[in-house]
Amino acid sequence: MTRVLGLVLGCALAVSISACTGSGHHKSSSVADAATVRTATCADWKQTSKDERAKLVGGLREFFGGQVDTPGVHGQVLPDSRAFELFDAYCKPSFATDFQLYRIYGNAAAFTVPLPTHSS
Repeated sequence: MTRVLGLVLGCALAVSISACTGSGHHKSSSVADAATVRTATCADWKQTSKDERAKLVGGLREFFGGQVDTPGVHGQVLPDSRAFELFDAYCKPSFATDFQLYRIYGNAAAFTVPLPTHSS
């Protein structure tokens, strides 16, 4: 029991130290953006500016449009204008406050026609 507790505490300490050790410079990080994408709710959607909403939709597009298990194949995404319409509609009712945006986006994107990929 003590060994397991020590292991858990050691892992927690390692995670907290790695989170605190940074250069102090903010850079465009997909990790930070992904955290926002994973946690954003309808309440956040209603409270953010249009620019912040555009950034959030861009983060969702980047996350869901990333490469999947098959090399060269990417996930399905929504056009940004459609994502705005989708969130405006889903987040309108007062009971939707805690709806998670990534779930709404992911469900809708799963039923879209995949966009053609461009080979470079």
